[in-house]
Amino acid sequence: MVRNYVRKTERKPTTPRKLNAALKLVQNGWSIRKAAKEKEICRETLRVAYEKFKKIPEVEAENITINLSYQTRNIFPKDLEEEIAQYCMEVARMGYGLSVRQARELAFEIADRNREKLKIPPSWDTANIAGIEWFHGFQKRHPNISIRVPEACSIARAMAFNETNVNIFFNKLSEVRQRHASFMDGSRVYNLDETNTSTVQNVRKILSPKGVRQVHQIKGAERGESVTTCVIIGAYGTLLPPVHIFPRKKFNNDFLINCYPGSVGLANAKGYMTKEVFVTVMDHFIKCTQSSKQNPTLLLLDNVDSHFSTESLDLAKENGVVVFTFPPHCTHKLQPLDVGFFGPFKTYYDQAVSTYLSNNPATPPTIYRVAGFVRDALGRAALPQTIIKSFEAPGIVPFNRNIFTEADFIMAQVTLKPNPTENTEKQTDTAEEPSDTNPHSSLQDEPESAANNNDVSPLIGPLQIRGLPKAKEVAGKERKQRRKGKCMIATDTPEKEEIDKRQEETRQKKKSAEERKNKREKKNSDNRKKQKK
Repeated sequence: MVRNYVRKTERKPTTPRKLNAALKLVQNGWSIRKAAKEKEICRETLRVAYEKFKKIPEVEAENITINLSYQTRNIFPKDLEEEIAQYCMEVARMGYGLSVRQARELAFEIADRNREKLKIPPSWDTANIAGIEWFHGFQKRHPNISIRVPEACSIARAMAFNETNVNIFFNKLSEVRQRHASFMDGSRVYNLDETNTSTVQNVRKILSPKGVRQVHQIKGAERGESVTTCVIIGAYGTLLPPVHIFPRKKFNNDFLINCYPGSVGLANAKGYMTKEVFVTVMDHFIKCTQSSKQNPTLLLLDNVDSHFSTESLDLAKENGVVVFTFPPHCTHKLQPLDVGFFGPFKTYYDQAVSTYLSNNPATPPTIYRVAGFVRDALGRAALPQTIIKSFEAPGIVPFNRNIFTEADFIMAQVTLKPNPTENTEKQTDTAEEPSDTNPHSSLQDEPESAANNNDVSPLIGPLQIRGLPKAKEVAGKERKQRRKGKCMIATDTPEKEEIDKRQEETRQKKKSAEERKNKREKKNSDNRKKQKK
C-alpha cells in the first residue's frame, strides 16, 4: 500500500511584518477575528501574539517587534545534542558506525541517565527507544550526518593500516626510488594485481516504478563461473594487455574471442593465480615493458604467496624488474589498482554483462564471453587521468609520504595498544597530582561527589555512557599465528634467500608427507594380501 502524504493547509508561517500590522489594528480597536481576516493570518496566532504584546510596558510597546518562534521543544539541550552528533561521526570514522535503531537506543539511554534534568516523552519509556520523529529532527538539525551504505573493512585491514606500517612502506619506497631515474619520475613504475571477473554481474541500481515492493534484475545464473583477470597499469597512465586465467585444465583459443589486444590466456583447474602461472605473467610483463638491466622497471605487488617463487624472482632479477611489495592488509589504501581503478572497472564490467543480457534475453553468458566483457570495461575505465590519479592518491607518483593524516589511521586506534612505559609515567603523574585537577575524572569515576560539590551537575553524555570502541585484552595462552607478510624488496638478495628457504622447507614437508602416505598405502596393501592368504 502506497501512502500519499498531502499537506493539510496551505497557510504559510506568519511574517513579523504582517503580525505587527495586525497588532496595530487590534490596538486601534479592531477585534482579533476582524484583524486576522483583514491581514489573512491565523486568528489563534494573532491572539497569542496579542497576549505577549499586552505584557509589554506602554513605554516600550511602540518600539518592539513581536516575532513568534515556530521551533518545537527539543528533548536534549543544544550542547548535549551536539555531543551526540560528534559521537556518531567519531565512531563512524573508527569503523563502528551506528545504525538508525542504535542511534535511537543511544538517545534513550542518555535521556534515561539524565531523567532528573530532562523531560522524556512517555512513548520513549513505553518502547525503551527514542522516537523516529526525534531522529528525523536530529538529522535536520545536523545536516553533516547522513545515512550511507558502508564499505566492508575487515579487522585485519583496520589493524594493519597504521602509522608505523605506512612509514615503513614510504621509507622503503624512498630507498627504491633512488636506484634509477625512471623510478624517481615514475615513468617505469607499474602495479599488478588480480581481480575476479564472473559470468554473473553484481546488481546495480535501476529505474523502477514507485510503490512496488520487489524489483528484479535478470542475472545469467545463480552462481556463475569465475575467471581471474590480471591487470597491469603504469604510473604515466598506461595499461598493459591483461592476463586471463580460466578454470579449465586445458586452454582453448576460443576463450579469447573479442579480447583486449595483446591479452594472454592461461588455464588451470581452479582458475586462480599460482606460482607456476605467475612465471608466465612475469614473462608477459617483461615483454610488454621491454625491461632489462639497462632499462629497469619497478613492479608493485601485494603479499600474496603465489607472487613469490624462485623461478619468477630469478626471471625478474635477470631482466631488471625490481619487485616491491605493500605491507600486508594495506592494499585498500596503498595499492593504486584498489584505490582508484578496480572500482570503475567493476562498474563498467557489470554494465557490459547487463547490456549483453538485454540484447540477448534468456541467453546466459558463458565463459567464452568474459574476455569481451573485460575489453569493454577496460576501454571505459582505463582512461589516462584515472590511472594517474590512482597512483597519486596513495602518494606513490608523485612521491608524497605525508598524503595520509591522523584521521586516516583512526580505525587502527581501536586495537592499538599503548606503550607500557607511557602508562607507568601517567600513573605516577596522576598519583602525585590531586584528583581535583582532572576535570573528567569526576564525570566517569565519582559522579556522586561531583553532584555534591556543584549546585548543578553536568549532563551525562555518550562518552561517559558508552565510550569510544576499544579492543579488550584477552587473558590466557595466545594461539600460534601463521607467518605474517611484510613490506619488502623481494628481488634483493636477503629477501630472495628468505623466500627460497621457505619454499625449500615447503617442498621438504610435501615430500615427507608423500613418503608417509606411500608407506601407509604399501602397509595397507600388504595387510590386505596377508588377509587373502
